[in-house]
Amino acid sequence: MPRKPKLLPYLQVMTSGRLRYTRRVPPELREYLGGRGYLTVLMPPGSTDPSDKRLIKAWSKANAEIEAELAKASDQREAKESAIETVEALSPKAVAGIA
Repeated sequence: MPRKPKLLPYLQVMTSGRLRYTRRVPPELREYLGGRGYLTVLMPPGSTDPSDKRLIKAWSKANAEIEAELAKASDQREAKESAIETVEALSPKAVAGIA
């Protein structure tokens, strides 16, 4: 059974000891986010305790920003896909009319 992480989701400890919020961008959305594979936000310095109110507030803000960026990219992708119209084959009657 996997261990429960000690930090909030998507937080990583950098070599400097600071925390950063890192999310992987799905491959289908990278085109709409400038080709980036990851979205990152640095957390306030000196806060590594998951119960610290400053860290929780910064995490919530970073999570909301990243979710908004991903949602916007997803909407752009859906708009682009829906803008592409499907082409239907010509009926024999239409082909005869063109000829």
